[in-house]
Amino acid sequence: MISRDINLLEFLLTKTEYISFTELTAVFQKTERMIRYEVEKANGLLQILHLPQIEQSRKFGLKLTLNDPQKKVFHQYVEAQPKSIVYYTNEERLMIILFSILNENKPILGKNLADELVVSKSTIDSDMKKIRKIVASNDVTIKSEAKKGFVLLGEEWSIRIFINNFINEYIDVGIMIDSCLNKQIMNSKEMIISDYLDPKMLLWMYSTLRTMGQFREITLDELGCRQLSIMLSIWHKRLTQKHEIKEEFFLSYKKLHSYKIVLAFVSQLKKKSPIEMDAGEMYFLCYIIDSFNLGTRPSLTQAWGGAQMLTIRFIEKMEILTSIPFSEDKEIFERLFNHIESLLRRIKNGVTLFNPLKSMIMEEYSPTFHATKEAIQIVETYCKCHISNDEIAYITVHFSASEEKLEENNLAKYRVVVICGHGVGTGILLSENLKKYYDFDVIGVLNSYNLDAIKRLDADFALKTIEADVADMPSLKIDPLLRDYDRKKIQRFLIENSEIKKSKKSTLNTTKFFKEICEAVERNSAKINMKNFIDDLEQLFEKNKIIINKRGVQPMISEILKDRQILLNKEAENWEDAIKLVAQPLLEEHYIKEEYITAMIHAVKTYGPYIVVGKGVALAHARPEDGVNKLGLSIMTLANPICFGHEDNDPVKIIFCLAAVDNFSHLNIMKSIVNTINQEWKIDQLLSQKDLENFKKFLFMHKEE
Repeated sequence: MISRDINLLEFLLTKTEYISFTELTAVFQKTERMIRYEVEKANGLLQILHLPQIEQSRKFGLKLTLNDPQKKVFHQYVEAQPKSIVYYTNEERLMIILFSILNENKPILGKNLADELVVSKSTIDSDMKKIRKIVASNDVTIKSEAKKGFVLLGEEWSIRIFINNFINEYIDVGIMIDSCLNKQIMNSKEMIISDYLDPKMLLWMYSTLRTMGQFREITLDELGCRQLSIMLSIWHKRLTQKHEIKEEFFLSYKKLHSYKIVLAFVSQLKKKSPIEMDAGEMYFLCYIIDSFNLGTRPSLTQAWGGAQMLTIRFIEKMEILTSIPFSEDKEIFERLFNHIESLLRRIKNGVTLFNPLKSMIMEEYSPTFHATKEAIQIVETYCKCHISNDEIAYITVHFSASEEKLEENNLAKYRVVVICGHGVGTGILLSENLKKYYDFDVIGVLNSYNLDAIKRLDADFALKTIEADVADMPSLKIDPLLRDYDRKKIQRFLIENSEIKKSKKSTLNTTKFFKEICEAVERNSAKINMKNFIDDLEQLFEKNKIIINKRGVQPMISEILKDRQILLNKEAENWEDAIKLVAQPLLEEHYIKEEYITAMIHAVKTYGPYIVVGKGVALAHARPEDGVNKLGLSIMTLANPICFGHEDNDPVKIIFCLAAVDNFSHLNIMKSIVNTINQEWKIDQLLSQKDLENFKKFLFMHKEE
């Protein structure tokens, strides 16, 4: 085995800029103290070879610069070193044992493991005890069989998820893929995993996913793309070992969002690696890809109501905890909703998300992180599970970015595009931080898949966190968390590109202006059809290239809910009958079609009572494409409460039926429903009302946002 100091030197030679101790600790998975010790040893070796020392900067980190003759001297020394006995750390031994079992190349016996790893049999016994404990927490077991040795047993879905989570626990998958891409030396843990997952197949998965990321149906950030590459490599490995998921356990995969993407992916894979797949495997692929898809769906998912209510509650809780008016940021709802939807899918599928920036986010944005950690209890209660700090850190950047955005002023600014490979939230946070320190108008945050969009943005220059070629425009690579070193680099960059001039930004609040026009027209005209007028006005603004945030002109519940759509003290035989009754006014007035009612009932039978969204409150809904003609709402109170089968919130006393036409036009209605659910006294008042006007008085009592 080549010594660690030589590994360090070889790694530094692959870099052209300084690399921080933080990055080195992540790459070599050693403490900073251990890294500094290896640097001393490495410098001693360089001195013996009469080569330049490692440059050390307190601010920037380490850098090693050798010319070609000097590199030749170093490599000749390395090649001349004799092979020595390899001694592994405790974690490395656990990984070697587990992946030896998973490889299934030969029977894995305790005695053989002791010989191969140069440890005692009792050490192997102790290691196996630890491994059994680890796998048991993932509904998987390890047993010892006479001829086969140790074998892993459990549901195939659970085994695949366990392998993925285990890998994420022990290595930074982003750095591992970087090592594969750049043909750099891997650390010992990455080498162990590469003996199990074929690096060539891993890189093929990565490059294919990057290509798929250009399609409308899927949005993968760089981190998600890398983690999904690992997950799909595990899937391919298990499939080629004849470990399959059976079809009979699942619904039709053809109805899942990622179905078309999976078809395209499998078609490409079969050209490279002939495989046979049944519907169960297609279902698995759809669900796993959906777990990492961060994009806004062209239509809402089946259980969209719960995710949107969680998002509204989350934002309201963060406003209470921080005294920051996040709801004034019209974009945070969509970003947070997309993240929470993906988070709920990952929880359902047992997939964990590794966040390599977690420690830095927890340190740099500590107050926001701790507020997010407290607010996340809303999601934990909903899904009945613990949310990791990795996930909390990702959500933190959404709120930190929003906080910075709300503080933004409107001075003359440089027009800047940000290219970030660390996720949407991190890219937006970086853009807001840039605006905090510089007069920058960040006109776009892109990932590496849509660099062509830069041409349409009319930017002055680009700032990027990844290696990316930016044509026809100055660009600079910086760290996603914008350290002191990066700010100095930006300052130098601006001086070197002094020909770039700042431009003024319009101070007109177009959305507010739009609403004020509508309000003025409504005040001064008794006969105008406001819906048609708003549609015409939107087209006029669009024609004149005046951009408005359409979510800022969403209707209120009092504007949508008609008297004939309020049903008081009705009798229903069961939950199916209750859904039919509350939906009837919308059906009669052609807001919905008959199939929408069928879809709502079918969804509850299939997915459980997810529509019971609060104590005694249900929100019946399905997807817009299931039969919605126009935005509508109805509400019904029950004379006798009915059980839907919800563990915590039964029995249901009041039911809303919402017909949504798209992802966001109904948000003010959802906020009003959340407001009602959050106030038990209000529910009690509504249930006690027999007079329609009094019912409306209590329902509309609070100011709608």
